Amino acid sequence: MSVTFNRAQLINVANSALAAHERARVDYVKACDKYRADHARQHDNTAKLRVVRDWLTAQLKKGGPIAEPGSDILGGGNFRGLFYTPPGNYDVRNSVAEPDGLLSPAQAIETRSLLKVLEAATGDTVSAAELKLLGLKNLQPVFAAAAREAGK
Repeated sequence: MSVTFNRAQLINVANSALAAHERARVDYVKACDKYRADHARQHDNTAKLRVVRDWLTAQLKKGGPIAEPGSDILGGGNFRGLFYTPPGNYDVRNSVAEPDGLLSPAQAIETRSLLKVLEAATGDTVSAAELKLLGLKNLQPVFAAAAREAGK
């Protein structure tokens, strides 16, 4: 038994999946940017760095060798702890939830490929075997996106 799909409906489903992916991608990028901005705001060490700057300026004005500052100047830590390090991609990915509809890069490429194949195809139907022969095996993201869109 061969599974066949209506080509026009499959094109609509693939288009809706890609549209949902694009909306989700924009939301995800905004959420990641917000996370990075919040992280930078929470780790603002400007006040501590000003204390160190003032201490260093005073030491330079005195002249002579400058000894390492005490923990009172460094705020109980060391110089390394004074400087901001932005979060890496790993931290951002683990801290920001992916919205519904966001496809993986591979899924997005496969869905775009499916759309190109369907637009180039002739006839009203296309079989699963034909799609498989063209290397398009994973249609699950397309149907999942269509189900989400239908449920809205």
